[in-house]
Amino acid sequence: MPTMVNSHETTNSSENARLHGRKMYWVAVTLCIIASVGGRSAGSLLGRYYFHEGGHSYWLRTLLTSVGSPLLILPLLLNGPTQYSSFPTRSLKIKYLSICTLLGILVAANNFLYSLGFYYLPVSTFSLLCATQLAFTAVFSIIFVKQRISHYVINSLVLITLGAVLLGIQAKGERPGGVKSGEYKWGILSTILGSALYGFIHPLLQFVFKKLEKSSFAMVLETQALICMVASGVAAVGLMCSGEFKHISKEAHHFRAGERGYVLTLLWSAISWQMCVVGTYGLVSMVSSLFSMVVSTLTLPILPVLALLLFDDKINSLKVIGMVLGIWGFVSYAYGGYQESKKAEEIPLPASPV
Repeated sequence: MPTMVNSHETTNSSENARLHGRKMYWVAVTLCIIASVGGRSAGSLLGRYYFHEGGHSYWLRTLLTSVGSPLLILPLLLNGPTQYSSFPTRSLKIKYLSICTLLGILVAANNFLYSLGFYYLPVSTFSLLCATQLAFTAVFSIIFVKQRISHYVINSLVLITLGAVLLGIQAKGERPGGVKSGEYKWGILSTILGSALYGFIHPLLQFVFKKLEKSSFAMVLETQALICMVASGVAAVGLMCSGEFKHISKEAHHFRAGERGYVLTLLWSAISWQMCVVGTYGLVSMVSSLFSMVVSTLTLPILPVLALLLFDDKINSLKVIGMVLGIWGFVSYAYGGYQESKKAEEIPLPASPV
């Protein structure tokens, strides 16, 4: 009889631990979603504000998206020994550093392409064109991590991509002041190329996490810090070689919001993008790269409205349709994830909601 009681208590303890682990998992996922959406929304608006108020440096804006990585030093120090030091072999360490270096270079290129899009396009148009990154992510996720694509995901991809394509149809009549027709088209092209590169980077990152079999928050921060350091180095070289660094002090002096406003814009932009990257990389590690891209589309209904209030962007019928399709696509994906998670409730470890 005592043995049966002990067995029963052990079973209850195991079940409670499982439920607690699942609960903490979804709390972490929720926090990453908030960080990703909040950071992306703030960073996008501040990037547009920088150009709107008189900023002109593509490379400086590129640098801002990754230069906030020193903010990660404190949490990494508090965590104790690095995850990198726990790798069993030197060859694995070299491979890890090589991949992070490659990803850093790709991230810098992606950020530069997006900087051109920021400069030449209204916020609402830019944000909706970025939705094409979801389709690119789906393709590369199938290639790199054998992502299973359910009919909910397919429906989501079609809706969100269609919403983005609608914006390419109405290219005239809403260009930012001083932007020529050719520059506007280049903004569209660079944004789509950036989205393709972005869609390539995150499945590759998920593949790295999967191969390393390390998905702890410390591993995410460590990887993010290395990638952002490389990306910042590339952006800094670009800033120096382009000669744009020579005009920073003059740019700050003529910034319409004043020199203090200039510094604060750069500072909060760097902080916002680091918050976004923490959330995005966390979702890639804990769930999937495809899910992290779907979460990014949550900015679709946010940015056009805020851009209307802050930058006097136009909201026409095609943009409204694009926003509706984007929201509809996200709801479709979220519902599919909910159905999958219900089926996985008996599994000890949380399953991907894809």
